[in-house]
Amino acid sequence: MVKRPSAQVIDLAVDSVESNRMYSVKETAGLINLSVEYLRDLIQAGRVEAGKPFGGHFRITGNEVKRLLKNMLTEGKISS
Repeated sequence: MVKRPSAQVIDLAVDSVESNRMYSVKETAGLINLSVEYLRDLIQAGRVEAGKPFGGHFRITGNEVKRLLKNMLTEGKISS
Protein backbone atom coordinates (compact mmCIF):
# COMPACT_ATOMS: atom_id res chain seq x y z
CA MET A 1 0.00 0.00 0.00
CA VAL A 2 1.36 3.40 -1.02
CA LYS A 3 1.15 6.09 1.63
CA ARG A 4 -0.21 9.36 0.24
CA PRO A 5 0.93 12.75 1.53
CA SER A 6 -1.27 14.60 4.01
CA ALA A 7 -3.68 17.29 2.82
CA GLN A 8 -1.40 19.90 4.38
CA VAL A 9 1.61 18.69 2.37
CA ILE A 10 -0.46 18.62 -0.82
CA ASP A 11 -1.70 22.17 -0.20
CA LEU A 12 1.85 23.43 0.41
CA ALA A 13 3.12 21.82 -2.78
CA VAL A 14 0.23 23.11 -4.88
CA ASP A 15 0.49 26.61 -3.36
CA SER A 16 4.16 26.79 -4.35
CA VAL A 17 3.16 26.85 -8.03
CA GLU A 18 2.48 30.32 -9.48
CA SER A 19 -0.94 30.34 -11.18
CA ASN A 20 -0.13 33.13 -13.64
CA ARG A 21 3.20 31.70 -14.77
CA MET A 22 3.90 29.53 -17.81
CA TYR A 23 6.05 26.47 -17.10
CA SER A 24 8.24 24.56 -19.53
CA VAL A 25 7.77 20.83 -20.03
CA LYS A 26 11.05 20.20 -18.19
CA GLU A 27 10.02 22.35 -15.20
CA THR A 28 6.60 20.72 -15.03
CA ALA A 29 8.02 17.21 -15.30
CA GLY A 30 10.36 17.96 -12.41
CA LEU A 31 7.57 19.35 -10.24
CA ILE A 32 5.28 16.36 -10.73
CA ASN A 33 8.03 13.73 -10.89
CA LEU A 34 7.46 12.49 -14.44
CA SER A 35 9.90 12.08 -17.30
CA VAL A 36 9.93 14.82 -19.93
CA GLU A 37 9.15 12.24 -22.61
CA TYR A 38 6.11 10.87 -20.76
CA LEU A 39 4.78 14.38 -20.11
CA ARG A 40 5.12 15.18 -23.83
CA ASP A 41 3.20 11.99 -24.62
CA LEU A 42 0.42 13.11 -22.24
CA ILE A 43 0.32 16.51 -23.98
CA GLN A 44 0.10 14.88 -27.42
CA ALA A 45 -2.69 12.59 -26.17
CA GLY A 46 -4.65 15.60 -24.89
CA ARG A 47 -4.46 14.57 -21.24
CA VAL A 48 -2.40 17.64 -20.32
CA GLU A 49 -3.29 21.11 -21.59
CA ALA A 50 -0.33 22.93 -23.13
CA GLY A 51 0.25 25.56 -25.76
CA LYS A 52 3.11 26.67 -27.98
CA PRO A 53 3.04 30.48 -27.62
CA PHE A 54 6.66 31.24 -28.45
CA GLY A 55 9.38 29.41 -30.34
CA GLY A 56 7.42 26.23 -30.83
CA HIS A 57 8.07 24.93 -27.30
CA PHE A 58 5.20 23.68 -25.19
CA ARG A 59 4.25 25.81 -22.19
CA ILE A 60 1.93 24.72 -19.41
CA THR A 61 -0.06 27.18 -17.31
CA GLY A 62 0.43 27.33 -13.57
CA ASN A 63 -3.18 26.29 -13.05
CA GLU A 64 -2.63 23.15 -15.15
CA VAL A 65 0.57 22.37 -13.23
CA LYS A 66 -1.41 22.70 -9.99
CA ARG A 67 -4.05 20.28 -11.30
CA LEU A 68 -1.40 17.77 -12.34
CA LEU A 69 0.49 18.08 -9.06
CA LYS A 70 -2.64 17.63 -7.00
CA ASN A 71 -3.67 14.56 -9.03
CA MET A 72 -0.22 13.01 -8.71
CA LEU A 73 -0.08 13.60 -4.95
CA THR A 74 -3.62 12.43 -4.19
CA GLU A 75 -4.17 9.70 -6.78
CA GLY A 76 -0.67 8.83 -7.93
CA LYS A 77 -1.68 9.32 -11.56
CA ILE A 78 -2.71 11.92 -14.12
CA SER A 79 -6.45 11.99 -14.59
CA SER A 80 -8.11 13.67 -17.54
